[in-house]
Amino acid sequence: MEKSSELKSIFLPFLSTSHIIPLVDMAKLFALHGIDVTIITTTQNATIFQKFIDLDVSCGRLIRTHVVKFPAAKVGLPGGLKPSTWTLLAK
Repeated sequence: MEKSSELKSIFLPFLSTSHIIPLVDMAKLFALHGIDVTIITTTQNATIFQKFIDLDVSCGRLIRTHVVKFPAAKVGLPGGLKPSTWTLLAK
């Protein structure tokens, strides 16, 4: 049976590693204090921190990752790019 919490929080990080890591740390602190946390991110960015989230889940914390596929083709970008390269393409 899954635990439940009255408080729920959703984190939506800016798609840059320098923003993702501190946000995930903050989300983990929320979960440590019993808040039900969901982090919404892309498949590529989830690989940066998913093992740490899995570790917290195995400790019984209410934290999860909701992965969405980045629609690169719809915005004219080739698939598989990391967010750090997007600004290089714009120049």
